[in-house]
Parts: sequence; C-alpha cells; structure tokens
Amino acid sequence: MNLSKTIPVISPGKLDVFHFKEAEVPFPQNDYSEHFHINTLEDVKNKLKFPIPPHRKTVYDFIFLERGHSVRSKNLIEYKLNKNTFFFLPANQVSEHNYLSKDVKGYYCHFSLDLLVQDIRPQELIKEYLFLNSHESPIVQIDRQALVFVQNILSRLMVEYRKGSKGNLNIFRKYLLALFAELKVFTTNTKDIPKGNAWTLVENFKELLAMNIYSIQKITDYAKLLNISPNHLNKCVKKVLGKSSHDLINEMLLLESKVLLKQTSLSIKEIAYKIGKSEISDFDRFFKSQTGMTPTEFRVLV
Repeated sequence: MNLSKTIPVISPGKLDVFHFKEAEVPFPQNDYSEHFHINTLEDVKNKLKFPIPPHRKTVYDFIFLERGHSVRSKNLIEYKLNKNTFFFLPANQVSEHNYLSKDVKGYYCHFSLDLLVQDIRPQELIKEYLFLNSHESPIVQIDRQALVFVQNILSRLMVEYRKGSKGNLNIFRKYLLALFAELKVFTTNTKDIPKGNAWTLVENFKELLAMNIYSIQKITDYAKLLNISPNHLNKCVKKVLGKSSHDLINEMLLLESKVLLKQTSLSIKEIAYKIGKSEISDFDRFFKSQTGMTPTEFRVLV
C-alpha cells in the first residue's frame, strides 16, 4: 500500500466536514471558496478538536499568529509557532495540526495557485516566494515594522471576503501577492544557502519512505535503494534533520498508524499487521513510546 494513497486529499468543499465534524461551522461557504478563503483563528479555536489527523489539501494554505502558540507539521517535521509567525503549507503536503493555544489570535487562509497565476507561471511564482516551495522551510517570521503592513493586508482580505458573493477575486489576488512581497524580505537570505548533497539525499529518502513504508522498514534496504551505505544515510539525516534514519522511519510508521486509526474501521490487530508489528502488544509499545497513549486511547480521542 502506498502511504500517499492512504492519507486523504481534501478539497476546499470538504474541509469544513473534516475539521469541524459535528460542530457548527463558524462561517458560510462562498462561491469562490474553492479558490480563496480566510478566517480569524479566534473564530475557530473553540470548535476544533486537536490533534487534527494527517491529511493533504488540494489548495495552499497558511496560518499567521499575532499572538499565542501553535504546533503544526509539514510532512514529517513538526514546527512550533509563536507570535508574528507564518506557517505555509503547499498543496498536497501531509500535515497534522496538533495544538492551538487558547489565547491565540491570527488568521487562517487557503488559496488555489490558479488564483495567482494569471500573469505569471506557477514555477516562477514558487521560485519567487520560497515559502510556497514544498522543499523549503514553511516558516516566515516577521518583525514589528512589517507587522503593521501585514495586518492591514489581512484585514483588507477579511473585509472583502465577508462581502460573500459580492467579493472580488481580483482583490484577493492582488492583496495576496502584496502580502507575499512583504514576506519575501524575510526569506531572501535562505535562497543563497546551498542545500548540498546531504539535503538532496534526505529528501529522496523521505520520498522513498512515503512510497515503500509498508514493504520496506530497514535502513539497510533504503540505503541500497539510494546506492549509499547505511552509515552515510544516517550521517546525512542527522546533519539535515538532527535525528536518525530509524527515527524517521518510526515517524512515518506513526503517521500512517494515526491515519489508519482515525480514518478507517480496521481493527487494532489489522493496523498492527499493516505497519509490520506481528503482535498487538508490540504495536501498543511502539505507539505509546511515540505518543504517550495506546492506539485504542488515540482512536477514541475526540
């Protein structure tokens, strides 16, 4: 089974059901919600149940924190967000949202790339604004001076969005591009940092993990696929991510376990077998060592 086929890919029209379940949705769908949506975090923080399980979106999104804290992941990397911080998630990237503090203030926005590319090719847009690139850091932290301009842009987007069917897609496009131009200043320095062979190798390793995690779980086998030694693979992963290759394999197995527990009706025994644990007790120990709870406890967690 391919991991990428198991983790659901959610279109904008189904995001409300996925995120809010039975809770009342705090905002209406608009005619252009497939291309653009924005809301304040204050509107939703009491209606979301964390952790939000692994998923992918067909659209790009970002959250911006003016105040408070959040924990969100992109692929297998978890990020802790503080005030004055953006987190960008490109389309079709695996993400979990694990935490949003009670005092949080800020914005959530999703948008389609089609909305932005009338006068520029998608490849040029992604090259221009690194935070839209799936291989770059999703974090953009701004200073107090930029905060004033960013808040004005986001506030203007909110005003236009609240017009409902009278909202203007062209205004969304122009203000999003203006926002990205403001944020580019805080990412330009990363453009010239050479990624090197280690970074490329780790990205290839993660792609192989996503494709083969059910059938291949040994570091030696992945090293063979990459035509390198297991020791070299470990050194590269440690250098780039600060963790071992074994840690990365466990994180991918945990990610898949969470998906199967929350989004399928498979029994605990069946899930244990799928991820290579021959006994339920082995699966229990593995899952609890990673999360602090058993698979059963996680499954019933609201």
